[in-house]
Amino acid sequence: MRAAPGENFRWGIVTRRSQLNKDGTEGSTRRQELATHQHLRSNNMGIVVAVYQDVASAYDEHARRPGFEAALEDLKAGRIDGIAVWKIDRLVRRASQFRDVLSVLESSGGRLFSLTENIDTAAEGTSKAITNIVLSILVSLAEMESDSTSARLVLLHQERARQGKVHRTSKRPWGRTEDWSAVVPGEAALIQEAARRILAGESVADVTRDWRARGVLTATGKRWRPEYLKDALAGRHLI
Repeated sequence: MRAAPGENFRWGIVTRRSQLNKDGTEGSTRRQELATHQHLRSNNMGIVVAVYQDVASAYDEHARRPGFEAALEDLKAGRIDGIAVWKIDRLVRRASQFRDVLSVLESSGGRLFSLTENIDTAAEGTSKAITNIVLSILVSLAEMESDSTSARLVLLHQERARQGKVHRTSKRPWGRTEDWSAVVPGEAALIQEAARRILAGESVADVTRDWRARGVLTATGKRWRPEYLKDALAGRHLI
């Protein structure tokens, strides 16, 4: 039996940020948690028994979100009575995800609360149908915003490519300096050596075994594997 709205209601707070800062830190999820927790406590809406945190995209359908999945599982299992979020787009950014959340809420009798949009599916005098429509609109807007951002980034990267500018990732590509501005001579020589050997008939696996025996490491300090060498040989940054 679910707890009725009130001081004994058990909340699970779901927080999310898309990615870490460049220094590997982030404080957004903690701020979301504190703001939501304070509102629930100040308004005597219940107790927080769990916090689920993810640093992952809610737009990328292949992104792993163990916190989000655990929250739904706990809601289904009755370990929490409702999910609270600082903002709806911290929970979902796709209509397909929202349908999953609604399905769990309906089957479990759970409750959803969003602080920023001031939406509470257990609010008195509010039709469930109207609440679901409003939530659907908010999720659709979040999805449209992500689509628009994605399209703008594609245009940006295309323009940078036309200008000959580098599209940097979070790690240095093997063969390039840390700032991507120059070639590392020793690594370039090894790439050229590997290319000559493979064109002469050796396999990628053979070259990889040789590099491992010689103590050659990747840009991140790992031992070479065939798939790493294939990626290095095909890397656009070396062309």
